[in-house]
This record gives sequence, C-alpha cells and structure tokens, in this order.
Amino acid sequence: MRFLNSILVLLVISVQVYSQENKLKFDYDYAVFKNDQKSVRLEFYYSFYQPAMTKILRDNKLITVGNLFIKVFDGDTNLVDSKNGRIESVYDSSAVQQILIGKLEFLLPINKYKISVYANDEYDSTLSNYSETELNANSFLNSKLSVSDIQLANQIEKSSDESSIFYKSTLEVEPNPTKVFSYQYPVMFYYLEYYNVKNNITADYSIVNSTGKTFFTKSKQFPANENSLVDVGSVKISDFPSGIYSLTIKINDKSTSAETKKKFFVFNPNKLDTLTTNQNANGNDLQSEFFGLSEEELNLLFRKSNYVANEKDKKDWKKLTTPEAKKNFLIEFWRVRDENPITPINETKIEYFNRVDYAQQKFAALSQKEGWKTDRGRVYIVYGKPNEIERYPNESDSKPYEIWRYEAIEGGVIFVFADQSGYSDYRLIHSTKRGEFNNPDWQKQLN
Repeated sequence: MRFLNSILVLLVISVQVYSQENKLKFDYDYAVFKNDQKSVRLEFYYSFYQPAMTKILRDNKLITVGNLFIKVFDGDTNLVDSKNGRIESVYDSSAVQQILIGKLEFLLPINKYKISVYANDEYDSTLSNYSETELNANSFLNSKLSVSDIQLANQIEKSSDESSIFYKSTLEVEPNPTKVFSYQYPVMFYYLEYYNVKNNITADYSIVNSTGKTFFTKSKQFPANENSLVDVGSVKISDFPSGIYSLTIKINDKSTSAETKKKFFVFNPNKLDTLTTNQNANGNDLQSEFFGLSEEELNLLFRKSNYVANEKDKKDWKKLTTPEAKKNFLIEFWRVRDENPITPINETKIEYFNRVDYAQQKFAALSQKEGWKTDRGRVYIVYGKPNEIERYPNESDSKPYEIWRYEAIEGGVIFVFADQSGYSDYRLIHSTKRGEFNNPDWQKQLN
C-alpha cells in the first residue's frame, strides 16, 4: 500500500513504547563513520525530554536524572559490547532548552548487529522506554570513494575543548537526536565525512519534502585528499513548511560517486504546505499520506487499526459511505491518539504501523492467515516487543508453544501461545494481563 509503505519508511528514531501507560519521552539517533579498514565508529546520540521527567528537590534545586543502557549483539544472543549513559541536570522550567542530550561511542568490526536500547527515569523506574534497531556496519574500503552517515546537529562551532563528549575534528557538534527542527532551532546543521578522496570531488546537496518538492540545492568543491575530509554546513529552515524532509548529499570525482541520505522533520506553525498539510473546515490535518488512497485501501487501513479502536469507532466507521469521509475519520482517529502532538509527525501512528508490518512478516501461518491477524501479531502490535520469549518448538510430550514476557506491564505479565493445529498458527491459550484470555490450566492444552 502506498500509505503503509511510506509511513514505515518514515519511522523516526523517537520510538515510544505504545502499549505502556508510563512512557519516558526519549529519542535517539546514530551515525556510522570509518575507523579503519576493518571497523567502524558508531556514534549514538540520545535525549530526554526534561519537563516530563521526575524531579527531586536537592539543595533547593529540582534535579532530573535519565539513564540509558545499550547492548550491541552479533546475532540474537551474542553480546559484542554494552555501554551505559547517565544525564543528571538541574531543571529550570523557564529555560529555552529543556532537552537533555548525550552521546556514546562504539568501535565495531564490520558486521551486522542488533542494538537494544533501554532508557529510564532514575527517580521513577516505571518511566521507561525500550526499542531495538538493526545496524549493517559496512566497510569503508581504502580503494573506493565513500561517505559516512549524516549527523544532524543543533549547533556546530570551532572548539579546542577535547574533553567535551561532543568534540571531534576541532569542532563542537551538538547532536539533535529528535531530528526535529523548529522555530526554536531555525537552522539545521549537518556533519559528515568523505573517505578515499584521491581526486577533486564535487558535493551536490538537495532537500526535498515527502511529495518530492525541492526546497534547497547547492554544490561545493573539495580538493583531493588521501585521508578523510570533514564536511560541515547549515541550512536555514525557518521558511520551510511543517513536514517531513530528506537531505541527500552526493559526491563524485567524474569516475565514481557515493551518496548518503538523512530524513528530518520541521515543525513550523506559521508555515503550512498546502500539498502536505491541507486543512479542512474543522481544522483537521489532511495529511498527504491519505491522498489518492482507494476506498479499499482505506478500509484495510482501518481494519489494521482495529486493535486500538473502541466500539464507538467501529460503529461510526460502518456509517461512512464515501472515501472522503473515511479519510477524515482516519485523520481524527489517529490525531486523538498522538501521544506527542507538539511534533510535526504522529510517532504513535508510525510506531503502530511499524508493528503491523513486523507482525505481517514474522507471524504469518501456514494456513495462509496474515501475520497481523494472528494472536501473536495482535499481541505484538498492541503491547510491542516482549522483553523475553521462551520457545519450545520440539517438546516430545507437548505441542509447540511460546511464552512471551513483558516486565514493564502491570508489574510483569506473560502470554502463552500454542501451535495446536501444526500449521504454525500459534493461538493465545493463557495470559496474566488483565483483560486478556486467562486459563490457569493452560498446560493441559499442550498434551
């Protein structure tokens, strides 16, 4: 589907756990740079939204503390590296900057990795956030023109303070883990590196929005350099309408080329793009993601939203008779569920449909049942990735089954799924979560 594909690609790394009542407003981003022929330098940027954190009074000052725990796995279980971050700060409600920003670095061999990210509020451990991401650490060959990832920044300036965690290449580079720029940050800064520049190169820069409209272009020349080159710059975004954008930087030396891209977001309440944020008479955002969808596609979109729809939503949907009415309904349906309405995107909706896509890929049954319609798919979509999965696929005295554990829900709950048909259709046979199917004698169903 055009809408579903676009929304999944636009997943921001401000991942918020949809199913938990107590969520920590936490964001992260990362960029990969060359270390040597056989390894890369992973820079991990993170931030906590201080006003939403727990404050304690110490020496007549309000203090907040955010903790971060990162684990890097080579495969599912082989732990390669782990690091922790901690930010303690005085809270000033009148301060313009109310986001706490940190950075961690990893040196990793060339490989594919899974990274688990857990953050919490030190003074209220129930305020937490967990997510996972995958990293493909490719090599930067000495024989090939190449380019690093783009790091987005709130500020870049000359510096000699090598003790700063944001110092590199004689610069102080303050990252923007949210990738959101607004009237508070009207200039977007960027940092990246070029490698194996054996000839003079040209760098071409462009910024386009989600509909492909170009908002910025420029070109820049760089002399040959056998070692790495640092490229920093800035773009004034105060005239950009609110929306989703992509920065593309392509370098070439007439014989070879390399390219890198980065998505970012602009929140500019004084500038609206009529192509992407048209408003109807009720003031609802008619997002471009709904433009051109057929009625069949809209119906499927609502069916996939059913897990968070109430009975009134379902009854109201049945009364709708036109595609336009259904578009407006979906806009309002997800608007009221936006857990962070101050940003120009709906992170809740993006996270939800990312889970739908994951469930579709991972939990399809041999009976031709779609993954998002299965019991495991529903639980994954509603509650997110479990903290632990116990799998029992080949027990001699029972049918295959799995136990999913969620530590942050109601003090810890489980879901038990069993493949009773033999077609990989694991059905929910027991859960300790309030409101879910509960069967204390569930083990008898495994015989």
